[in-house]
Amino acid sequence: MTIIPALFGYLADGTPVHEHTIGRGRLSASIIGYGAAIRDLWFEGAGSRKSVVLGFASLADYVDHSPHFGCIAGRCANRIRDGRFNLAGRAVQLSTNLEGRHHIHGGFAGFGCRAWTMMETSSTSVTLELVSADGDEGYPGNLVARCRYGVSGEDTLLQRRAGQPAAA
Repeated sequence: MTIIPALFGYLADGTPVHEHTIGRGRLSASIIGYGAAIRDLWFEGAGSRKSVVLGFASLADYVDHSPHFGCIAGRCANRIRDGRFNLAGRAVQLSTNLEGRHHIHGGFAGFGCRAWTMMETSSTSVTLELVSADGDEGYPGNLVARCRYGVSGEDTLLQRRAGQPAAA
């Protein structure tokens, strides 16, 4: 059986963003292709269904207001002072999107504010992928980032992230 993600909205450049809901037993999760974000997570029990994460109902709200709710932030999900580091003896200068001085959450266009591609979907898992080219926000090397969300048992959401150098 082929599971087709639902259209969640379009980015300003016309790129479609999809949403896919996975679940099993008492747990279900809604994953969107914008930032590979967990848009919602529900637990059912004692006759009620409860949402346990913060998320928005529309793509426009994610684009306009999201402080990285549920997303994969970027190659770095923290701050890099002055946007600089050394790699194998070579100085690397990243974009400086925090106070014009530091690098945070992958830069101005970190992974959390980009459309990811849904590569594989099923009723219990979804795998998303994003390609980050050499020089993206100042980072060296091509990178293929993947994120897989899956439901295990009836009440566990698993996330597995992987990044690997891409062929030049």
